[in-house]
Amino acid sequence: MLGYSRGGWMSLLAVKQDMEVDAVAVIGGIPDLKQLYLTQPEPVQQQIEQLMGEPGGDQSWYRELAPIHWVQDIDVPTLMLHGERDRTVPVEQARMFANLMGGEHDLHRYVEYENGDHGLRLHFKKYAPEVLDWFEKHLEK
Repeated sequence: MLGYSRGGWMSLLAVKQDMEVDAVAVIGGIPDLKQLYLTQPEPVQQQIEQLMGEPGGDQSWYRELAPIHWVQDIDVPTLMLHGERDRTVPVEQARMFANLMGGEHDLHRYVEYENGDHGLRLHFKKYAPEVLDWFEKHLEK
C-alpha cells in the first residue's frame, strides 16, 4: 500500500486495523495529529477541527488515530519517505516516528531527502525507484 500525506496516515491506520497488507510506503505521512494541528496556520486548523473537533478537552480522536501512539501495531515492512523542508508535516515528527519504529522492530526504513518539500517534487527520480524496490522486496510473489 502506498500513501501520500493524509493517504500515508490512512495506510498506517489500515495496518493498525488489520487490513491484509504485505508492505507500506508512506510519503510525507502524518504521524502525530495533535502536533500537526498545532503547527498549522489557523485556516488549516479550522479544516482539521471540522473533521475531528478541537484537540482540547477529550483528545481521544487525536491520540487514537495518531500512528505515533501505536507503533507497536505497525507490524508490516514500512518505508517512510520525508522531505527535510516539509512545511506541511514537520520533519521532526517524521524523525521521532522513525526513531520509535526503529526501537519497536526492524521492519522499518526511513529516508529523508535534503531540501525535500512535502510532495518530494524535486526528488521523484530518487524516491520512485526506492518505493518500487521496497515493494519488490516485500510483496508476496
